[in-house]
Amino acid sequence: MVTVAVIGCGRIADMAHFPALSQMENVRIKYACDLIEEKAQNAKDTYPDLVENVITDYKIALQDPDVEAVFVLTPNYAHYTITMDALNAG
Repeated sequence: MVTVAVIGCGRIADMAHFPALSQMENVRIKYACDLIEEKAQNAKDTYPDLVENVITDYKIALQDPDVEAVFVLTPNYAHYTITMDALNAG
């Protein structure tokens, strides 16, 4: 089982990533994160058996030792900072 966090729950997450991840048997989404909490909550409501937690601060997910991988699905301008923070978190 791979434990992941999805950071950014907008259009690309809704249309591509959440549907794909829901088809994988060995994936656990511990966090759905978005600055707009309703977007992350929508992911949990749509995939209640897949998404465990809704958060608005991605750094919570990065501090969690259970999280093995992150999907950075934010607007392009935010990729660098979040990705660097994820890399620095290990």
